[in-house]
Amino acid sequence: MQIPKFGNTYNSDFEDSLNSNVQEKVRNIVEEVKAVAHQVAKDRMLRSKYEVRISTEVKFKSKDFVSLVIYCYTFTGGAHGVTTFDTYNVDLKNSKLLTLNDIFFDTCDYG
Repeated sequence: MQIPKFGNTYNSDFEDSLNSNVQEKVRNIVEEVKAVAHQVAKDRMLRSKYEVRISTEVKFKSKDFVSLVIYCYTFTGGAHGVTTFDTYNVDLKNSKLLTLNDIFFDTCDYG
């Protein structure tokens, strides 16, 4: 399991908040799958191992910006697992998690 930790944001409060958010999100995913697995095992219906894989990929990194993707693969039985992802585009210089509104002009139809 790879849980990223942001650093060098020039603002320790922002950095701590961002890292806490990421860690809590990952922890919630793991705890949710564990709870389901325990319940299924308790009901004696567990047929295969449940799985959670967390990985990260840095898409862009500079002194002032970082763009990161966190992938989460879960398998709780059935034919296939499910992969979801969260993106983090961080303005390190201004201690800000960027949104689409921060990146595109108001007139841009990105939806």
